[in-house]
Amino acid sequence: MGTMNFGPNHGQINVYQNNVYQGRGRRPRRNGHPILTGIGILIVIGLLIEFWWVVLMVLAVWLGVKGFQQWQKRQQLAAQERAQVAARAEAQNQAFLAGDPYGIYGYPPNNHP
Repeated sequence: MGTMNFGPNHGQINVYQNNVYQGRGRRPRRNGHPILTGIGILIVIGLLIEFWWVVLMVLAVWLGVKGFQQWQKRQQLAAQERAQVAARAEAQNQAFLAGDPYGIYGYPPNNHP
């Protein structure tokens, strides 16, 4: 069979890790600055406490918009239901006028004496 040539790195393991600084380009970003993040959170909490009325107004407007959207959706569904009922009633009326028993309420008609 002959000899097999695997190249110059045969038997070596090359491991490259992305989080190890290798002297090229930028250092990998860590999880941020916990002190600055904490200060930012405290500032936001302080602003929320100081301007609670703004938060309350924004919440009221948001709830009002969502409520109005739900009302519009219910109105559309009710209009569709009314249109479907009217279409069935019109079809039954036309069938009744044509002599079809489909147009009689309680179809099929009761044939008992």
